[in-house]
Amino acid sequence: FNTVIFVDASLTVERMSFERLSLENNQPQSFSHHVNAATLVGLATILYATNTQFYICAISGNNFQIGNTLSEKTRNNALQTVSFLTEWIQLNS
Repeated sequence: FNTVIFVDASLTVERMSFERLSLENNQPQSFSHHVNAATLVGLATILYATNTQFYICAISGNNFQIGNTLSEKTRNNALQTVSFLTEWIQLNS
């Protein structure tokens, strides 16, 4: 792939953030549990020797209790993020 977008829930963003990941600096990344996105980018670069551009999209979440539904606020943030990403992909492909 030419472009990969990681999407993850975050406690530290207000609604949504979207940024290109870089291996040149130690920018903070919101990402999963045991491995951050920069580590995955580094591994992919070494393993596949590609020029893939990596982005991270963090969506604000406000309730991380175990369950099967999103809160209304998180659902709205997720829907806005889907709209943003759909438009971004259309403009950048």
